[in-house]
Amino acid sequence: MSRINVDNLAAAIRKVRGMSMKEKEALADEIHLQQPHLLASCLVQSRLGVKQAAVEFLLNILLVCYQSMKESGLQWCVITETSRSARCSAGSARHSSPNTQQGPSRTPLESNTPLNIQSNRCWHLC
Repeated sequence: MSRINVDNLAAAIRKVRGMSMKEKEALADEIHLQQPHLLASCLVQSRLGVKQAAVEFLLNILLVCYQSMKESGLQWCVITETSRSARCSAGSARHSSPNTQQGPSRTPLESNTPLNIQSNRCWHLC
């Protein structure tokens, strides 16, 4: 199988929830070795004015996603800043409409809008 299944995700959620802070730090260190740009993309958010609670939420998502990949036995290709930006930009351009009025930029956390991960090309990493 070439995808993460629901059982992998459920196991990852349980493992991350049960981790101590020291275990989460060790997993973050592993992510730093394997996917430094993904971790940096999360950590830089606080310097961009994102509230600490939102950064922690984002880091938790990264921990669960990475642990899900480990549970599945699959490996991510190394995601560079260039490849991540290019894929996200391509997805954003495809999903935007020229006739749509642009309002203030808001994150899903701020707007209470559920994420549609299936249509978000930023999640289609490799």
